[in-house]
Amino acid sequence: MNEPFLPMVPRRAGWAVAAVALLLALGAAPATAQTFVRLQNRWTGDYIHVENGFPESGTIREGWFSAMWVVEPVPGTEYRRLKNRYTGKYLHVENGPLQQGDIQPGWFSAMWTQEPVPGTDYYRFQNRYTGKYLHVEGGPLQVGDIQQGWFSAMWTVAPAGPCRVETLDAGPIRNDNDARSECTATCEKANGTWNNQWQKTGKRTSVCGCSIC
Repeated sequence: MNEPFLPMVPRRAGWAVAAVALLLALGAAPATAQTFVRLQNRWTGDYIHVENGFPESGTIREGWFSAMWVVEPVPGTEYRRLKNRYTGKYLHVENGPLQQGDIQPGWFSAMWTQEPVPGTDYYRFQNRYTGKYLHVEGGPLQVGDIQQGWFSAMWTVAPAGPCRVETLDAGPIRNDNDARSECTATCEKANGTWNNQWQKTGKRTSVCGCSIC
């Protein structure tokens, strides 16, 4: 390539991750790092995500920032907030049903107890405001009363692992429609997810940006 190729940033990452990628490209290190986790249901094996704009439990793709969370301590308490990596918004029940959104620091509706399930590696998440739990007993993700033995109200909290962005050779790509199929296949072969970035590097050569987590 004749021109420098700056790191491609996943669309899900937003401006904050773009800034980190640029700092790394310039040889600088970010000042802080956050630990991202996935929340997987014991009963269904599905994950909590906001890929469609609202909190739900379902199957995910490996590179989805929408299925990654920061379990953020509430200073001076035993409670946690659940902040989404993609949107930067929090799970709360301020208006009744479970939703994601901006919050006020004092909202009990956005605070959760991460309650260990005795004898297991699972947790329950109990809302401070309502005293009710995250579960999928009726199908959709919701907050409600539970019974102690419900696997549908138990969750693993597993590190999502660091994501890296790689540029992979993909052969000739003529346009965005070509890129959608070619780059998706190229990234999946590397156990990654296409981040919607691609670039021609010659008459018959192109590269795709892949998020690999």
